[in-house]
Amino acid sequence: MTEQERQKIKASLIEFGFWGADEPGDPTIYYHDAQKLQDRAEGKLAKYTYLVSTVVPNRPPARCGMVVNSERAYNLVIAETYPESICLAALALPEFLRRHPECAADQVKAPAGEPLSKPKRKASKSSSAKKAEKKQAKKAVKKQAGKAVKKPAKKAVKKSAKKGGAAK
Repeated sequence: MTEQERQKIKASLIEFGFWGADEPGDPTIYYHDAQKLQDRAEGKLAKYTYLVSTVVPNRPPARCGMVVNSERAYNLVIAETYPESICLAALALPEFLRRHPECAADQVKAPAGEPLSKPKRKASKSSSAKKAEKKQAKKAVKKQAGKAVKKPAKKAVKKSAKKGGAAK
């Protein structure tokens, strides 16, 4: 893929709202940025429906960007790399969802035998609520880590004191 093609794809991703105009990174090149894009694109899909990139058998290094659910896999694009396949699949997603509305996020459809459940993506919490949760989680982890470290250390000190006292 040429630089000009990359720029055109990135501009389209921005136009469709998958990538921010001022957002750092480049999902057409970098794996981590492509993963972010994949997560965002999956937000437009129904529960139990995923956007994936998989290796095309007998055509290395080709990758296929596809939408997969419990009933079927839909091939969207073929590209040379993971980032390219995710970018092109994200761009193909709006048209795909027009043709397959059952795969769209507003169409929550559980697999046979399972009751309908909540949509895949939860509404994001306010930043202050997230900070409070992180703080509580950190405290809990530190507390558990402190307990795990302190107990063996105390035993080791007691044992060494006993040995040291008996030897004198």
